[in-house]
Parts: sequence; C-alpha cells; structure tokens
Amino acid sequence: MIGLKSITGLMRVLQSEDSPLQVAGGVALGMIMGFQPLGGPQNIVLLLLVFFLNVNIGSAFLAAGVFAAVAALLDPLAHAIGYALLVQADSLTPLWTSLINLPIVPFTRFNNTVVLGSFVLSLILIAPVMWGISAGVRYYRAHWREKVAQSGFMKWFKVTKVWNLWDKAHKG
Repeated sequence: MIGLKSITGLMRVLQSEDSPLQVAGGVALGMIMGFQPLGGPQNIVLLLLVFFLNVNIGSAFLAAGVFAAVAALLDPLAHAIGYALLVQADSLTPLWTSLINLPIVPFTRFNNTVVLGSFVLSLILIAPVMWGISAGVRYYRAHWREKVAQSGFMKWFKVTKVWNLWDKAHKG
C-alpha cells in the first residue's frame, strides 16, 4: 500500500500546476528532513518552512521518505564529514564548545558525527538536487505529461477506488 501511495503522490506532484521550482524546493527541504534524525528541532523548523514557504508539500514529504533511506546508505560518508569537522578541525573546537552550551543546540544532536555530517552533506546537495529536480519536472511536463495522462495505466488507475478516494480527500 505504501508503494501505491508513493506512486499516487508522485503522479499528483508531476501532474500538479506547481512550478518546477516549487516542486524542487519541496524536494530540497524534504531531503534535508530525511537526512536528519526524526523529531529533532531542526526537523520542526524544516517542517514549518515546508508549510510557510511556497513549495510543493507533497514533494517534500515524498522526498523526506526517500532521502531517509538514502541517508542510511550515506552514513559512512556522513560520519567522515562529521568526524573531520568535530574532531580533526581543531580550529572549530571553540565554535562547537560555544554552540553546545546554548540552550537548544544540544537537542539537535549536532555533536554526533553522523548527524552533523548528514546536515552538511544535505546543504552541499541542495543546489544540485534543486537544479536536477527542476530540470526533470520541466522535461517530464514537456515530453511525457500528456502521454502519461492518456496512457492505459493512468486511465485504469483513475477509475480505481484508491484514486477516487485519494482525489476526493485532496480536493475536498
């Protein structure tokens, strides 16, 4: 059922009238959320940004799920980045010491090498992800949108109960 919901969500995002930049912005924020531990204050801030910025909310939630899985695969790289910043960069020690003594920062778990490395990695990936998603959405809409909408699969899918229930829930 999760796969069907994901496909439905992806189709809804791709067929939406949101601009490619709105979709890409949602994916970028979702990527950062997916790279961070669930329930941390940074994810609360990111969730607020998703709701208050003019981004596609569906793409943000889809991306958060996808990038949570990708983040697990990138943990060794994230650890290496975090270790370099937290342990090996002696010049940053005063910064980390002052930050960890602030009231909210310890709850972010940025003193963990994987958490800090994942955050830095997600910041590095923002521009390429936004560019790639925006270009991909533009390409899909120019070359595939009508073909997919007229395909037998979509015609079948639109008459299924799942699509009708989902469509009513999101229009009403």
